[in-house]
Amino acid sequence: MNILYILTFYGLLQPKGGGQNRFINLTNQMKRKNKMTIMESEEHIHPDDEKLGTVYEYNDVKIFQRALPLSRDFNLNYIRKLFKVFDDENIDVIILSHPSGAIITKLILKVLGKNIPVIYDAHNVESNFTRDIFSENEGYSRLDRFLIPFYVGFLEKFSCKYLFDHIMAVSEKDKDVFIKTYNLNDKISIIPSGCSPKPLLSSDDRMKLKKDYGIDPGSIVIVFHGSYSHPANQEAFKLIRDSIAPEFEGKDVIFLVGGSGMPVLDKPNFKSIGFIEDLWDFLSIADIAVAPILRGGGTKLKLMDYLSAGLPIITTNKGIEGIDALNNVQVMVVNSVNQEFTGKIRYLIENKDERKRIGENARKLAENTYDWKIIGDELNKFLSEEFSNYGNN
Repeated sequence: MNILYILTFYGLLQPKGGGQNRFINLTNQMKRKNKMTIMESEEHIHPDDEKLGTVYEYNDVKIFQRALPLSRDFNLNYIRKLFKVFDDENIDVIILSHPSGAIITKLILKVLGKNIPVIYDAHNVESNFTRDIFSENEGYSRLDRFLIPFYVGFLEKFSCKYLFDHIMAVSEKDKDVFIKTYNLNDKISIIPSGCSPKPLLSSDDRMKLKKDYGIDPGSIVIVFHGSYSHPANQEAFKLIRDSIAPEFEGKDVIFLVGGSGMPVLDKPNFKSIGFIEDLWDFLSIADIAVAPILRGGGTKLKLMDYLSAGLPIITTNKGIEGIDALNNVQVMVVNSVNQEFTGKIRYLIENKDERKRIGENARKLAENTYDWKIIGDELNKFLSEEFSNYGNN
């Protein structure tokens, strides 16, 4: 099959983030069995994207240098490029990463008389995610905070009910939310996000990396990472800096955080390095991972990274959403970020055997359930069984 994958806020290789991580890995997996055609915004194009498929770029509408990716249904450049794709390529399946663009895509298919299934790759329930992002973010105007969540909510509901032929949710929880929120039937499948477990480093290599990071090799390193543009990650950053790390001052413990847009900061037991050049090195020097997440939707891909690295994780019920991990087996889960949260950290610091047990269980879960190769096999089987003969129906 020739699959057209249309990306909105991310490209295949940039900007780095959870969404980009899912898109590039799904593309790599679908590429094993299918021809890939990619549409992405010109501002996210990377030269290496062409290695993953045939790339068509479109220009987002801009007002005062501000890109408006939500306006794809009215974007003449996007519409022209979509017509060009259908003229150049024999597309069998269309996958959209966002409800924006679903209306015009279905309209163009109608005009061209093409019977091509349109699938929504739902990284989360976008209406809930957008509301979380905008509702309390004073970086946006009051009008933005009202109109954008309203528009995305309407667009997702309309598209899910009337336009999308199928929805790929990342978890059973998101699937249930889609069904209940939009009164859908059974046109939803679960294609989870995953990870790519690499060989773990030796103790000597880990010690060397700690020195490279300017960290005492004898210190317990506790990590957190994420894009600072997301309010949930900003909140977690501040909780670690202001509430969690101070609880462990004077001990051989350092909290190491980083990510795109993260402030650079170096305090006695708190170090923020900003953009992470090599995520695997960053995770390899860690002894524990924390994710004090209190909001947001979908699966938190940072948790997948921690599982892959074999790290014992302390997180919240919100942080572990969408991941089939057991409390006190592969992770340690608390209701909120409070004394219970810091108590779990203290417990793991003081119990090396427990760190080892939970970390090993986390790694096994990553290898046996969430390896991208396993997810890719499921995805390609789903596409082949459901849509290979769609145009003949």
